[in-house]
Amino acid sequence: MSQYYYCPRRAALIMLEQAWSDNEYTAAGTLEHSNVHTQHVEKRGELARIYDMYVSSERLGLAGMCDCVEAERDDSGVYIPMLGDKYRLFPVEYKHGRIRSETEYNVQLCAQAICLEDMFGCSIDSGAVFYITAHRRSQVIFTDSLRKMVADGVDDIRRIESSMIVPQARYSSRCMKCSIAELCSPQIKGSAAEYMERLIDECCEK
Repeated sequence: MSQYYYCPRRAALIMLEQAWSDNEYTAAGTLEHSNVHTQHVEKRGELARIYDMYVSSERLGLAGMCDCVEAERDDSGVYIPMLGDKYRLFPVEYKHGRIRSETEYNVQLCAQAICLEDMFGCSIDSGAVFYITAHRRSQVIFTDSLRKMVADGVDDIRRIESSMIVPQARYSSRCMKCSIAELCSPQIKGSAAEYMERLIDECCEK
């Protein structure tokens, strides 16, 4: 989900062609995440943290891992079997870098919340993105529009998967940080022949 909202073409290349390559940004993120992705539960008083928790939504056909689910004991919450009591749930996604607002992060977090809601029959109104480098978190409210983006993203990804068509490239500043930019070739629009024709035209104009 996060990959799709970062770039539909990137998501399609990863999904349909298993295209992948690390760069300094993905490598740093993987290294920092390695300290998070160790499945365990921490309990301190009324608060528990469940790390690397598998979540799914049969309704939307979604499944994945939550970096962390914070659970605060509450009699009006939902029963969590692994904790043996009732809790209110608050998903937290860990990201590399400085604190910033990124749509794809918010959609990914909202998708995790929807999975938790479907699994436990609860309602979750917010979560947080924790920026590891900055050691700060940014709260995300799960609005109706954000929830719609999750549903729309699921539909779009399914269409890409069923059609087996990779979306056209749209070059932007994000391409400079993309780890598969060379595989994607975002500056090339249309066929290879059309690209070569444009290069020849540009050379003739100089």
